[in-house]
Amino acid sequence: MVTLLGRQAVQNAVDISKSRLYRRIEAGTFPHPIKDGPRRSVWPSSEIEAIVAATIAGASDSELRELVVELERARTDPYQKLKAELDQAAA
Repeated sequence: MVTLLGRQAVQNAVDISKSRLYRRIEAGTFPHPIKDGPRRSVWPSSEIEAIVAATIAGASDSELRELVVELERARTDPYQKLKAELDQAAA
């Protein structure tokens, strides 16, 4: 089951500071957060696990960037499929 992790939980899981976390996001080596309200950002636990596993495996920054693109693209896939099914049902 995928859970949503807040910023502090992500920082603890990856053991980095807030500023380093946001620098990695800017560099494209860490996924962007999902806004869960006006003052709350969260990350799917599966994405954090994938980043940690890739880091442990020795992934380069370019490999991490590719992984981040894949992870963020996968966020919209289930929504797009559901939307298509609903549009088709309504037609």
